Amino acid sequence: MSSSKQSTNAQSSVRGDANGKSDTAGVAALVEQAETVKTSLSTALAETKQLVSALKKHRQQSKALQSTLASLRQLQSVDL
Repeated sequence: MSSSKQSTNAQSSVRGDANGKSDTAGVAALVEQAETVKTSLSTALAETKQLVSALKKHRQQSKALQSTLASLRQLQSVDL
């Protein structure tokens, strides 16, 4: 095989097929898949932010409840 033929084959394999034509359908499918993954990750990020916010709120409420209960216990012991 001549060196120019080998060079052409090497370039074709980089582009995607033996004919030297790019595989636009395959690339389009990969781009679409990447966009789907990006959308999924964006959704997961938004849901994670909501979850973290809800957990922080719950923690604050729990601390307030514990503080209130401790105060009530102190008041009960004073009345005895």
